[in-house]
Amino acid sequence: MTRIKHVLILPALIFILSIHTGNSFAQQDANGWYWLNGRPTGNTLNWVDIPPSTSDFYALGTKGTFAKSTNGGSFWSINSQVGLFDAALSRRDLRAGVFFDANTGIVAGGALVNLIQGVVSKTTDGGASWTNYQYNDTSGSVNGMHFINANTGFICGGTRVRVHKTTDGGATWSDISTGLSGTNTYNAVHAIDENNIFLAFSTRRLYYSSNGGSSWSLITLPGTTGGTTVTDVYFKDANTGYACGNPNYFAYTLNGGSTWTQSNALSATQGQRDLNYSAGVLYMLGGSRSYLYKSSDDGTSWDSIRFYDSSNVNQPSLPTFNKVAVRGTSMAIVGSNGHVTVSTNGGSNWSSMNYSVNSGSNFYQSMTTLSPTEFWITSTGGVGSLLRTTDAGSTWTQIQSSHSVAIFQLDFGSQDTAYSCAGNVAGSIGQVAKSTNGGINWTTLPAIALNHTYLTLDFLNGSTGYVGGGGSGLPANIYKTTDGAATWITQALGYSASVLSVQMVDLNYGFALSTNFHRTINGGTNWVGSALPAGTWTNMHVLNKDVVFINGSTAPSNGNPVVYRTTDAGTTWTNVSGDMPDSLTVNRTEWINLYDGVAGFTGGLIGRTTNGGMNWSVSNPGIWKYFGRCLNRQEHLVCSKQQHYIISDRKKYK
Repeated sequence: MTRIKHVLILPALIFILSIHTGNSFAQQDANGWYWLNGRPTGNTLNWVDIPPSTSDFYALGTKGTFAKSTNGGSFWSINSQVGLFDAALSRRDLRAGVFFDANTGIVAGGALVNLIQGVVSKTTDGGASWTNYQYNDTSGSVNGMHFINANTGFICGGTRVRVHKTTDGGATWSDISTGLSGTNTYNAVHAIDENNIFLAFSTRRLYYSSNGGSSWSLITLPGTTGGTTVTDVYFKDANTGYACGNPNYFAYTLNGGSTWTQSNALSATQGQRDLNYSAGVLYMLGGSRSYLYKSSDDGTSWDSIRFYDSSNVNQPSLPTFNKVAVRGTSMAIVGSNGHVTVSTNGGSNWSSMNYSVNSGSNFYQSMTTLSPTEFWITSTGGVGSLLRTTDAGSTWTQIQSSHSVAIFQLDFGSQDTAYSCAGNVAGSIGQVAKSTNGGINWTTLPAIALNHTYLTLDFLNGSTGYVGGGGSGLPANIYKTTDGAATWITQALGYSASVLSVQMVDLNYGFALSTNFHRTINGGTNWVGSALPAGTWTNMHVLNKDVVFINGSTAPSNGNPVVYRTTDAGTTWTNVSGDMPDSLTVNRTEWINLYDGVAGFTGGLIGRTTNGGMNWSVSNPGIWKYFGRCLNRQEHLVCSKQQHYIISDRKKYK
């Protein structure tokens, strides 16, 4: 069998960077990335709206995510490049927004504390492009936003934001926090007009201003305790208003906020998060994973609408719902891990717009590709399981492994015979499993060595393979089998450490990465060690018998990313880190040849070089952490070098 294997060690998500136009996936990020599993996005969505005179859905989420659907939620365009950069070159979380029509909107969210400014982002072309406008010079996080018209609006948030006002559509802002504590966090803002403004406060209270923010008074809501957080406030007119909170709390006023009456949704079991008023009906979200609450009498009594679409088994499990949007008969609810549920007939019927095949864990540990269309994902989270696709990620099948711990790597020695290694480092647990029917069924093999956690394996065929790993104070051993894992030969490297990677070029020639760099020319009978350059190493990529790349960081903590290359099988090494950004670790690299490579970093960054590492183009497509993997590991696999698969610690991307 032609040996085609692509394996990486890391925590969760798959992307593909695609430049061709024939892609059939139902959503595309503006920066060229597609989500595979976790569609339309795996990022948590914090806000949703249906702009006036449209039935479109616009949503905001973590890592600068702006999502837009113009066909009822079947197709989404994703832009994960909105707002300020964070320390990992992705964008800060978006939490609040407003759209005045299909084209013009303003959004805001998190900001790094050490930045010198806080901004809102404005679009006038439906989210295709965005312009940042500064609201202060001390940064901070925006939690709420309300506009009374296209020019005049308010934002509120954490201690550095408090309350700000604009009268020119967000271009400039003034602080109207006079008299408010600098240690308070405000979750929502609602203005009846320019003078009468209400703030939802974290500890069971509202703040109210009758003079446009020149002064503020405190309103303590009835039936609340010190543990009640007011999450939203909304007024349908000058007299009638509503407030909700966590734990399950609701109150209404009929006299402009002078007095309030508590009227909880009795069946709610969780905290309320959001209020929406449309066509004489008040909606409240957050108290249940299945029901949206509605009231036609200003919150005096409540009915419930079951919105959870149980017919879709492939949606995020146990979601938290954050926001509801209603306009006419169109409704949308969004929440954690990209959850989207919509109705186009006023809530009579609901459809989940997600595709997220759960593996029993949100963390995916490694990826193995067998062809351009078939690849496997291993997961962790207590019990390891597998995901498989045979159509390049359009659909996924969950396959249960025999492991009771996290799976670190999977390898196919032949079409039918596959092996996986797993472990728990803290528990000194290690397991190796085998499948003889193409990965469908698995059997855990007898322990190779006591207390070893197995981190890496490489099988050249169905019978011959190598396993490596280790643990605290344990010898750095490689274990070889030539009879399909019936027996194992111990190949000691001669010191105590973990074997991070073992990769064979053929039956005789191969390399191992541990504290030192090792090479064998006789199938592991002898492993010749040599010193590595200074650094802390995480993995390696073997291009051929002479060329190997190693990657990691200059120090165990607070180091800088580093990649070295050898072209003489480890005799000499050349630093090819180029202009990589500081304060990161390279978790994995993959190379098509000496010049074209990709690198995955901590913090969710991916880098690409076309000149052998002299220069790196580094970006973040809007995820948390991953290691890079190029599909084209050997020339036998036909794939454009512009296509790269990545795995990270949330969901799977293409």
